[in-house]
Amino acid sequence: SPNVPQAWRRIYGIYTKELTVANVTRFLKDWPTYPYLTEVMDDLKVASLTLLPFRHEGKWGFVDDSGTPRIEAKYDFAEPFQHGQAEVGLNGLVGTVNKLGNPVVPIQYANVLDFHEGIAMVEANEHEGAVDRNGNVVVPLEFEEVGEFDDGLALASKGGIYGYINEKGATVIPFTYEKAMRFNKGLAVVAKDELSGVVDVKGSVVVPFKYDWVEGFGNGLLSRVRKDGMMGVIDRFGEVVLAVEHDHVGGYNSGLALVVDKGKCGYVDGTGAFKIPQRYEANALTVNNGDFHNGLARVLSAGKMGMIDTAGTRVVLAAYNDIGLMANNAAPKKKKNKWG
Repeated sequence: SPNVPQAWRRIYGIYTKELTVANVTRFLKDWPTYPYLTEVMDDLKVASLTLLPFRHEGKWGFVDDSGTPRIEAKYDFAEPFQHGQAEVGLNGLVGTVNKLGNPVVPIQYANVLDFHEGIAMVEANEHEGAVDRNGNVVVPLEFEEVGEFDDGLALASKGGIYGYINEKGATVIPFTYEKAMRFNKGLAVVAKDELSGVVDVKGSVVVPFKYDWVEGFGNGLLSRVRKDGMMGVIDRFGEVVLAVEHDHVGGYNSGLALVVDKGKCGYVDGTGAFKIPQRYEANALTVNNGDFHNGLARVLSAGKMGMIDTAGTRVVLAAYNDIGLMANNAAPKKKKNKWG
């Protein structure tokens, strides 16, 4: 039947629209009797290539690592390939192509974000939705905003109100929030009645709505919070680890967080206990420059800058007007308006 070759190639195209070695290999495993193996081997070679954007006469295309053009320079812009697809722009619209130059996500959108959990947000006509890795619309473009998927959920908004949807666009957590952040490790920061809290993937409230700001738990088990201008730290269950009564709390680095109060600063550990007492001076720069980096922190004593380690031991004497970050076991130091 003349339809047999067409059917075979349709099946192959479904597997390899995103042309990667893994997808071609999976197809051959699932369909070992495929009759057009020469074509498959050719595609496998292309899928193995490293393709790089190049510009020619004001347009963009792709060359292989030998400099040979592989995809014609006809696009307004071209991004590097990621997992078998590259974002390209043409006539003010955006989509993706595979390594054969064939469209995957149709070049018909105003915006296409990177794939996350196999799904990418797309925008058209000021509405957002999402597509899968084959370019199929899986979340209808009926939302004002759709975020990246994490834990199978993405924030979305309708009428300025936020909720969370699954990979098919179905509502999982109702649209009741004024603001919402993406899920991270099963938790998301949301806001209601101008106060912030935290919900889990079932929509259950884990941290009550009582803070002006909640950082979120992207960096681990702890989150900074702010209420009435004061800062503290809570854990993933909403329990207060460091009382919400401090002028400033920095992010945790090297297991310690900067705490500033009334012009003095020190450092607390993950239990909220001061491992390094508030014996150092704090000025306007301390909030931005006082956190630990690679096990060292810049501190101010008697108006001069030095450095300490996580045990609080001085590793650079407080004798400088300024100190840069440590790199390759050395840090630039400023003394008498000169760096050295």
